[in-house]
Amino acid sequence: NAYRNWSVRLATQFDTDASSTVFSRFGVQYRAGRDKVANIGYRYRAGRIAQWEASAAWRLSPRWSVFGSQVYSTRDSQGIDSF
Repeated sequence: NAYRNWSVRLATQFDTDASSTVFSRFGVQYRAGRDKVANIGYRYRAGRIAQWEASAAWRLSPRWSVFGSQVYSTRDSQGIDSF
């Protein structure tokens, strides 16, 4: 199965009185094995947060792994966290 390593998450809260989204979160994960994972996602909270995030943890060998994470605020047009 070509999709067995992939997962998708989606959550949203909609205010029917105001006809607007209050909170929303979307994420996609690729897991190539126990020690190899990559993620990308978006989160939104009305008037407060609008952010893209990407992260990965990948074992290169028994002694070496790479890790990285980046969060970008579309509201502030800048990166707000990375390692």
